[in-house]
Amino acid sequence: MEVIGAIKESLLKGSNSALIKCIMQLLRKEENWSIE
Repeated sequence: MEVIGAIKESLLKGSNSALIKCIMQLLRKEENWSIE
């Protein structure tokens, strides 16, 4: 998914780390989401 790709890219760049952590935590709560 484009969203996941954008998140991973942001993680690699080290930008918006706090926001990314929040998003990742929310996504982990959804069983339908698969985070690799």
